[in-house]
Amino acid sequence: NTITFESANGNNSSVEINAVSLGVTNVTGVTFKNLTFKSCQATIGLNGNKVTFKGNIFSGSSAAAGTFFSTIYSSKYHEDLKITGNTFIQSSSLHLFYNHVYGGAYPKRTIVNGNVFREPGRTAIDVGNVDSLVVDSNSFYRTNTITVSNCQAIRILQPRNYFKITRNYINGTFETGIDIGIKNGNNIAGSSIENNVV
Repeated sequence: NTITFESANGNNSSVEINAVSLGVTNVTGVTFKNLTFKSCQATIGLNGNKVTFKGNIFSGSSAAAGTFFSTIYSSKYHEDLKITGNTFIQSSSLHLFYNHVYGGAYPKRTIVNGNVFREPGRTAIDVGNVDSLVVDSNSFYRTNTITVSNCQAIRILQPRNYFKITRNYINGTFETGIDIGIKNGNNIAGSSIENNVV
């Protein structure tokens, strides 16, 4: 069985979720569709499997206005997270952040496809220790010229198994477009970085 939370009229600006945190833990098959998350951290917890964010707006606030963010975060094991067709607007830090603890099972089969990332406070996608990651056909824009150091559109540390970064468009004041950190001994056979515009 699956559960879908969505706006009744299909308009992602008609339903606004204002919360400090939205937790998704120990569930399988949950979709958040055509909603607006405002200054909200959506946390994918342990065994939050087959969670989908589709067609949503994640709207934060400028760092100057306070420590407001709008992001998807996880540090726990889960499978089959899909983030497709969303728009991320303004964040005081990161838009999509995985910081999985080293060792044990790693999150598997994450797909980030067809999203627009605008004005991250720092890095738009910052992911570490993830198995089978696909980042495809996303657009990244940043105009902040005050803080540029350590700002990347895509940052992946110690990928597990394979990763694919394809057909992304990166434009603006990022220090680095795509930053990959690979540890000796990591098996990344079948990985690819291709057809990106930076």
